[in-house]
Amino acid sequence: MKRILSLTFLVLALCSGVLALAGQVPDGDGLIPREAFLRTLVRLDLTEAQKRDVAVVLKSHKAEARAAFDRVRTAAEHFRKATASPAADEAAVRQAFRGLAAAGEEAVVVKNRIMAEVRGKLTPEQQKLLLESRDLIAEKVRERVETARGIFEEWIETHTVGAS
Repeated sequence: MKRILSLTFLVLALCSGVLALAGQVPDGDGLIPREAFLRTLVRLDLTEAQKRDVAVVLKSHKAEARAAFDRVRTAAEHFRKATASPAADEAAVRQAFRGLAAAGEEAVVVKNRIMAEVRGKLTPEQQKLLLESRDLIAEKVRERVETARGIFEEWIETHTVGAS
């Protein structure tokens, strides 16, 4: 049971992280991550030339990123359906998870490729600020997962009192 719970939280964290990158999940400030990224770009105080260069990088990868994140969204929906099936078909769940993992892996690689190009347009100080923003977002995701895990564990303990 604990293994299933751990796997479920891992999948939820992966899905929320990848969907967050796609701009589908709000962050702690009520902003979708694309808005948070725009806020970060503003904080970087880019020169006009840097703004143009970063915009060109983002535009050049727009179709590739959209396709990768659409594959994640589709795979996540397939996984959701497989895990919600009353048949409890473990083989289908495993297959759906592998599909989600592969789609997520590709999306992260695409994002990393884009961000490497963006970082190449920044000064060392701006690169540091960008990494700090990324670390802050990762910490918020970890906190949400831990909060959800704690609530779930508390619910289980509350409702198993007296059960054998």
